[in-house]
Amino acid sequence: MAKSAKRLNASAGRAKRPLNAGAGIESAPEKAPIGRPPLEEKARRTIMVRVLTSKAEYAEMLKAAEAAGVGISTWMRVVALKEARRGPGAV
Repeated sequence: MAKSAKRLNASAGRAKRPLNAGAGIESAPEKAPIGRPPLEEKARRTIMVRVLTSKAEYAEMLKAAEAAGVGISTWMRVVALKEARRGPGAV
């Protein structure tokens, strides 16, 4: 019988013990969750609004968003809310 086969047979009858089953070994402290904390229910944005535009309209809105230093979704939300809060007949 080869040496590696003898080694396998010899270890087959032994019971394996868990890695942390030693005297004086304590479990690691629980880590804090990673990531940002969840938003309050009223602050969550869960509704998606799709808007169809032409290429020219999209380019115009993208240029305005970049000039404002925000993404196009944020820019569209801010502009739409500003207009909505002006009152009826604003458009």
